[in-house]
Amino acid sequence: MNALILPSLCLALFSACLCATAQDKPAATLRAQTLPVREVTVFKDGHAYLLREGRIPANAAGELVLDELPIPVMGTFWPYAADGAKLVYAKSGHEESENEVDALDLRQLIEANQGRKASIKDASNDMITGTLRGVPKSADGNANASFVLIESTEGTRAIDLMQVRWIQIEGQAERRIKRTIQQARLRLRTESTPIAGGGAEAKVGVAYVQRGLRWVPAYKLDIDGDGKARVQMEASLVNDLIDLESVTMNLVIGVPSFEFSGLNDPISMQQELAAVSARMDAQQAFYNVASNALRTQVAGFAGDAGPSSATPEVAGGEAAEDLFVFTLRNITLKKGERMTLPL
Repeated sequence: MNALILPSLCLALFSACLCATAQDKPAATLRAQTLPVREVTVFKDGHAYLLREGRIPANAAGELVLDELPIPVMGTFWPYAADGAKLVYAKSGHEESENEVDALDLRQLIEANQGRKASIKDASNDMITGTLRGVPKSADGNANASFVLIESTEGTRAIDLMQVRWIQIEGQAERRIKRTIQQARLRLRTESTPIAGGGAEAKVGVAYVQRGLRWVPAYKLDIDGDGKARVQMEASLVNDLIDLESVTMNLVIGVPSFEFSGLNDPISMQQELAAVSARMDAQQAFYNVASNALRTQVAGFAGDAGPSSATPEVAGGEAAEDLFVFTLRNITLKKGERMTLPL
């Protein structure tokens, strides 16, 4: 067997064994509406298996809402409830949320200060003083007019925004503006969470495989001249996925192959259905993958692995057959950072 092919069920069982040493952190250290990474298993090809768990406060509907949505590999997303509770469901969707952002142009500054006294000078050096009535919007709120309305004792005047030379707002101008955005969120519900009322907490977790975190081994060979040699190994970590803080990290030598490694799980809200259909042609060996048959266990299922990777490999007869694991503890590595450490 030149490649280890793990379906989502086998991968979950394998990774659960690796992650059995994950420890809980006090609930007081957890931020609301996010799940910290407890343990991560890193493969050399850039895939990583993440175990995230924490206590989340429930909303009025009894749901635990996460403000972030992972992008797992197809078939590897596994949500669960801890503390003996049972998970009822996990669902994702786009929701509207309102937040404040800095006003970055004249239009937004005027919008942020509607109802305030102001003086506007146009390109003709005419000045009008009155109350800002803002920039009119279309009925659906997606388009703004190209003029600003200002109301004075003489009436309401519309001034082309391109003609405004400067604007002076009475008092301290408001520099923040509210914006409604579409945000992808993950909602979980457990049997122990009240249907209504909110305020309760539940301990939940998610486990999944996602690209963006990899490690590269490096070796140093010292030859003493007497027929003996000493081999040292170090790991270079490349994190482009997520912030890691005091996590347990498993570095794996040997790379499982994922049949759908280039496709995202439906929970991520990505459009992958057409690609999945194309991969499930009746003439392919992966046909009937959705059935209960574990086709990955059929001899000869794995095709040609192609050219070998340029990543350094451990020499030895068992290197291609087994997964060798190095476990590191209390690793902190922010997204975008790199780290090299001896093994």
